[in-house]
Amino acid sequence: MLVRKAYKFRLYPTHAQETRLREILATCCDVYNSFLHWRRYDYDLYKTSPSYLDQKKALPLWKQEHPELREVHSQVLQNVCKRVDLAYESYFDRLADYQLRKEQGRLKIVNNELERCPGPPRPKGRGSYDSLTYTQAGGFTVGENSIRFSKLASIKAMDPSRDSWPDENSNPSQAIRQMVCHPLLRGGGTTVAAVPCFGWH
Repeated sequence: MLVRKAYKFRLYPTHAQETRLREILATCCDVYNSFLHWRRYDYDLYKTSPSYLDQKKALPLWKQEHPELREVHSQVLQNVCKRVDLAYESYFDRLADYQLRKEQGRLKIVNNELERCPGPPRPKGRGSYDSLTYTQAGGFTVGENSIRFSKLASIKAMDPSRDSWPDENSNPSQAIRQMVCHPLLRGGGTTVAAVPCFGWH
């Protein structure tokens, strides 16, 4: 039977690793906003916009022009592209629902004003892009006391309970198929990161 579980690890990055995390998150934020701008620009000019695959295929070309992108794992960058696609899918769903309810005369009254048409996804500000996703196990390795993120660092991690693994005799990294890193970068020189891991057995 297919079972989905979430395993959480508490990370303890060094100051240098925290700085590196900030840099990668900032780069991902820039890529996210660039993809948004590309879609908005093409739609305004040509009444069409690039698909997820179009933008995904552009990443290797962007890496040639922007060396900082080469420092971010390809899985992480592809996930940035996927997030933009999901944001637009959600927007189009909201827009279709709005238009249907408008035709049916079922728009809501909000603060004494008629409900407004939903707008397209907005660019993210610094700090609002706050997670990195490795979509395949090849991008990370779970060890006894650390997790190695490809093109990032090997970060000290709290050892999870062995009882929680799908198969306690197996290598933990073999039981995990996806890793989402949610760094919570706080002031005062303290960094806390929580990493949900999704496994199937």
